[in-house]
Amino acid sequence: MNKRTLLYVALMVSLMIGAIIDAYIFAYNERLLILNDITQMILIITFFALWEIEDAKMRDVPYKRSARILTVLFAPLGLLVYCLQSRRPLPAVILYVGFMIGVVAAIGVGSVIGELLVTGSLERLYSSEG
Repeated sequence: MNKRTLLYVALMVSLMIGAIIDAYIFAYNERLLILNDITQMILIITFFALWEIEDAKMRDVPYKRSARILTVLFAPLGLLVYCLQSRRPLPAVILYVGFMIGVVAAIGVGSVIGELLVTGSLERLYSSEG
């Protein structure tokens, strides 16, 4: 597994864990939600930027300033700009859509797991099988 793939996997794991933590915090102490959101924003921006840097190295293309700035300001837009700058239009859009589907799926899976853990449904599911 190359570094670019590892960074993407780390982003997915981070998003899932963040969504699980969101479910717990929302259920028990909403004031802590802001701290988790800030942590998640920093991690998302960092992983997006590191992925773009590693991809640029692998493809031997420049990582342009516009993509860097937009990634910090709004990571999904920065990623789209980077993809369009580093690839032809159709492969860039396909990569971007696939990347973002993974992001949304990771958040969705984390949210479902978090809700199941908070409501106790996951424990009941496993205890009824045994």
